[in-house]
Amino acid sequence: MISTIDVYIQDIAHHALLKQLKEFKAEHGCVVVMETKTGKIKAISNLGKLKETDSTYFETTNYAIAESHEPGSTFKLMALAVALEDKVIDTTTVVDTKKGILSFYGKKVKDSKKGGYGSISIAKAFEVSSNTGIVKMIYDNYKNIEGSFSIFDSH
Repeated sequence: MISTIDVYIQDIAHHALLKQLKEFKAEHGCVVVMETKTGKIKAISNLGKLKETDSTYFETTNYAIAESHEPGSTFKLMALAVALEDKVIDTTTVVDTKKGILSFYGKKVKDSKKGGYGSISIAKAFEVSSNTGIVKMIYDNYKNIEGSFSIFDSH
């Protein structure tokens, strides 16, 4: 096995995570640092409390792979970056958030704000973390690319 971990970056990531966990009295947390050009993982730190009343953090679980959470806002950033780079939108492009709920092939996408945000710019959709705004923008601009929306296909 060849490791791509950089011990200096690892140390910084570990201590930054520990500081934030203590400051916010969080139960657990995870940080992953990836070199975007190569995809190499440069650091990964997972810290959690053994008991809720405990104030000491230990590396007990790899939260990066053990927990099942949607990466949500991380992918909104990546989706927006791709669309901007492809020049299919700009930050003033307006998208209708459809009252906060969209359906694609039987799957629902919802905004955390009940009723959605109405018609807003892509910049505003990103600012308020609108799921429907970003998903609709991506769908509208990439729906005709073969194979690009297999995750929405019904089986």
